[in-house]
Amino acid sequence: MVLVSPAVSGSSTSNPFVQWLIRTPQVQHLGPLLVRALVSRLQSMITTAWHDPGNIPSDVIPAYEKPLTASNWDAGLWYVASAPGRLDLWGQIGSIQSPALVLHGDDDRIIPQSESRRLVSLNSHFAFVSLAGLGHVPQEEGPQAFLDVVLPWLTTTLGLPSSTH
Repeated sequence: MVLVSPAVSGSSTSNPFVQWLIRTPQVQHLGPLLVRALVSRLQSMITTAWHDPGNIPSDVIPAYEKPLTASNWDAGLWYVASAPGRLDLWGQIGSIQSPALVLHGDDDRIIPQSESRRLVSLNSHFAFVSLAGLGHVPQEEGPQAFLDVVLPWLTTTLGLPSSTH
Protein backbone atom coordinates (compact mmCIF):
# COMPACT_ATOMS: atom_id res chain seq x y z
CA MET A 1 0.00 0.00 0.00
CA VAL A 2 1.04 3.55 -0.62
CA LEU A 3 -0.87 6.04 1.51
CA VAL A 4 -0.59 9.74 0.76
CA SER A 5 -1.49 12.22 3.49
CA PRO A 6 -4.01 9.72 4.87
CA ALA A 7 -7.04 10.96 6.79
CA VAL A 8 -7.68 8.23 9.32
CA SER A 9 -9.62 10.09 11.98
CA GLY A 10 -12.54 11.21 9.87
CA SER A 11 -14.85 13.98 10.98
CA SER A 12 -17.93 12.10 12.09
CA THR A 13 -19.20 12.70 15.55
CA SER A 14 -20.23 10.11 18.10
CA ASN A 15 -22.61 12.55 19.78
CA PRO A 16 -25.99 10.73 19.74
CA PHE A 17 -27.97 13.95 19.37
CA VAL A 18 -25.92 15.06 16.36
CA GLN A 19 -26.27 11.60 14.79
CA TRP A 20 -30.04 11.73 15.34
CA LEU A 21 -30.23 15.25 13.92
CA ILE A 22 -28.27 14.29 10.80
CA ARG A 23 -30.71 11.42 10.14
CA THR A 24 -33.84 13.59 10.35
CA PRO A 25 -35.67 14.05 7.03
CA GLN A 26 -35.27 17.82 7.26
CA VAL A 27 -31.47 17.71 7.55
CA GLN A 28 -31.24 14.95 4.94
CA HIS A 29 -33.16 17.26 2.60
CA LEU A 30 -31.01 20.30 3.41
CA GLY A 31 -27.71 18.39 3.44
CA PRO A 32 -27.05 18.53 -0.31
CA LEU A 33 -27.75 22.28 -0.23
CA LEU A 34 -25.16 22.67 2.53
CA VAL A 35 -22.64 20.67 0.50
CA ARG A 36 -23.31 22.85 -2.54
CA ALA A 37 -22.75 25.98 -0.43
CA LEU A 38 -19.36 24.65 0.69
CA VAL A 39 -18.21 24.28 -2.91
CA SER A 40 -17.64 28.01 -3.02
CA ARG A 41 -14.62 27.24 -0.83
CA LEU A 42 -13.25 24.69 -3.31
CA GLN A 43 -10.63 26.98 -4.81
CA SER A 44 -9.37 28.08 -1.40
CA MET A 45 -9.19 24.42 -0.34
CA ILE A 46 -7.13 23.57 -3.43
CA THR A 47 -4.72 26.43 -2.81
CA THR A 48 -4.44 25.34 0.83
CA ALA A 49 -3.54 21.83 -0.37
CA TRP A 50 -0.43 23.06 -2.18
CA HIS A 51 2.78 24.21 -0.50
CA ASP A 52 3.17 26.85 -3.22
CA PRO A 53 -0.21 27.80 -4.70
CA GLY A 54 1.60 29.85 -7.34
CA ASN A 55 2.69 26.57 -8.93
CA ILE A 56 -0.82 25.19 -9.44
CA PRO A 57 -1.17 24.50 -13.18
CA SER A 58 -4.09 26.29 -14.84
CA ASP A 59 -5.84 23.00 -15.63
CA VAL A 60 -5.91 21.69 -12.04
CA ILE A 61 -8.82 23.73 -10.65
CA PRO A 62 -11.12 22.96 -13.62
CA ALA A 63 -10.24 19.26 -13.20
CA TYR A 64 -11.36 19.38 -9.56
CA GLU A 65 -14.54 21.23 -10.55
CA LYS A 66 -15.49 18.76 -13.31
CA PRO A 67 -17.03 16.10 -10.98
CA LEU A 68 -19.28 18.84 -9.63
CA THR A 69 -21.08 18.91 -12.96
CA ALA A 70 -22.40 15.34 -12.54
CA SER A 71 -26.08 14.96 -11.81
CA ASN A 72 -26.83 14.79 -8.06
CA TRP A 73 -23.16 15.09 -7.06
CA ASP A 74 -24.19 17.12 -4.02
CA ALA A 75 -26.63 14.46 -2.76
CA GLY A 76 -24.03 11.73 -3.26
CA LEU A 77 -21.37 13.63 -1.33
CA TRP A 78 -23.85 14.43 1.44
CA TYR A 79 -24.92 10.79 1.83
CA VAL A 80 -21.31 9.61 2.01
CA ALA A 81 -20.36 12.31 4.51
CA SER A 82 -23.38 11.73 6.73
CA ALA A 83 -23.37 7.94 6.66
CA PRO A 84 -23.69 6.43 10.14
CA GLY A 85 -21.47 3.74 11.56
CA ARG A 86 -18.00 4.99 10.75
CA LEU A 87 -15.31 2.43 11.52
CA ASP A 88 -12.74 2.79 14.27
CA LEU A 89 -9.79 2.68 11.90
CA TRP A 90 -7.18 3.59 14.53
CA GLY A 91 -8.04 0.43 16.44
CA GLN A 92 -7.45 -1.73 13.35
CA ILE A 93 -4.14 -0.30 12.08
CA GLY A 94 -1.97 -2.73 14.04
CA SER A 95 -3.63 -5.78 12.50
CA ILE A 96 -2.71 -4.88 8.91
CA GLN A 97 -0.05 -7.29 7.66
CA SER A 98 0.70 -5.63 4.33
CA PRO A 99 3.65 -3.28 4.05
CA ALA A 100 2.70 0.34 3.57
CA LEU A 101 4.58 3.45 2.60
CA VAL A 102 3.04 6.51 4.20
CA LEU A 103 3.99 9.73 2.42
CA HIS A 104 3.21 13.18 3.72
CA GLY A 105 4.19 16.65 2.52
CA ASP A 106 5.98 18.59 5.23
CA ASP A 107 3.73 21.60 4.58
CA ASP A 108 0.37 19.80 4.59
CA ARG A 109 -2.14 22.32 5.99
CA ILE A 110 -5.13 19.96 5.64
CA ILE A 111 -4.07 16.76 7.45
CA PRO A 112 -1.38 17.23 10.11
CA GLN A 113 1.77 15.21 9.48
CA SER A 114 1.47 13.99 13.07
CA GLU A 115 -1.47 11.81 11.89
CA SER A 116 0.81 9.92 9.49
CA ARG A 117 3.53 9.60 12.11
CA ARG A 118 0.96 8.18 14.55
CA LEU A 119 -0.28 5.75 11.88
CA VAL A 120 3.25 4.44 11.28
CA SER A 121 3.92 4.13 15.02
CA LEU A 122 1.03 1.67 15.29
CA ASN A 123 2.29 -0.82 12.70
CA SER A 124 5.81 -2.17 12.20
CA HIS A 125 5.01 -2.94 8.53
CA PHE A 126 4.58 0.76 7.77
CA ALA A 127 7.32 3.19 6.70
CA PHE A 128 7.04 6.98 6.80
CA VAL A 129 8.57 9.53 4.45
CA SER A 130 8.18 13.29 4.78
CA LEU A 131 8.34 15.08 1.45
CA ALA A 132 10.08 18.44 1.80
CA GLY A 133 8.51 21.52 0.30
CA LEU A 134 5.23 19.81 -0.59
CA GLY A 135 1.68 20.09 0.71
CA HIS A 136 -1.35 17.80 0.94
CA VAL A 137 -1.18 16.52 -2.64
CA PRO A 138 2.52 15.77 -3.18
CA GLN A 139 1.77 13.44 -6.09
CA GLU A 140 0.38 16.46 -7.97
CA GLU A 141 2.62 19.20 -6.66
CA GLY A 142 5.91 17.33 -6.90
CA PRO A 143 5.38 14.23 -9.03
CA GLN A 144 9.09 13.55 -9.56
CA ALA A 145 9.93 13.84 -5.84
CA PHE A 146 6.95 11.56 -5.18
CA LEU A 147 8.11 8.95 -7.71
CA ASP A 148 11.71 9.17 -6.47
CA VAL A 149 10.46 7.77 -3.16
CA VAL A 150 7.63 5.47 -4.29
CA LEU A 151 9.34 3.59 -7.12
CA PRO A 152 12.40 2.42 -5.13
CA TRP A 153 10.13 1.45 -2.22
CA LEU A 154 7.89 -0.59 -4.54
CA THR A 155 10.93 -2.19 -6.18
CA THR A 156 12.37 -3.22 -2.83
CA THR A 157 9.05 -4.22 -1.26
CA LEU A 158 7.87 -6.27 -4.23
CA GLY A 159 11.31 -7.67 -4.99
CA LEU A 160 11.32 -6.30 -8.53
CA PRO A 161 14.45 -5.74 -10.59
CA SER A 162 15.51 -2.10 -10.26
CA SER A 163 15.36 -1.61 -14.04
CA THR A 164 11.53 -1.61 -13.89
CA HIS A 165 11.51 2.09 -13.05
